Amino acid sequence: MTDHAASPDPSTGSTLIERISLSHPRSGAEGRLYAEALQALAECATACTVCADACLSEDDPTAMLECVRVDLLCAAICAATTQAVAGAPEEHSSIMRAQLQACIEACRSCAEECEQHAGHHEHCKLCAEACRRCEQACEALLAVIGR
Repeated sequence: MTDHAASPDPSTGSTLIERISLSHPRSGAEGRLYAEALQALAECATACTVCADACLSEDDPTAMLECVRVDLLCAAICAATTQAVAGAPEEHSSIMRAQLQACIEACRSCAEECEQHAGHHEHCKLCAEACRRCEQACEALLAVIGR
């Protein structure tokens, strides 16, 4: 188990997700990476869902169908990854690693799709930014899982 003395101080978190992640007895020295990943995952899932809805509300939603599909897939994968990161015990790090890898790929694909529309649609620009942040946070966490 994790040495609680090495755990980050939960009072230093700025969001509920960060504070609760840092208060977890298992947070350990990597607690900040878990907290950052969980925050990025939640933001990305929300951004993708809102972007999909905004795409469907555009004047020509049929031109945005691929973006909607990728947005919704990325949102679902981010939500599943949130569950894996928040609740997977260390003994199952291989499952968490696989889920993080899938999430990184989903975020990369979604960012690439949204970046194609970012010049015309602010929601796509913001979604792409959220996806890139999530991709980076998941890569950082993946680098320390199951070492």
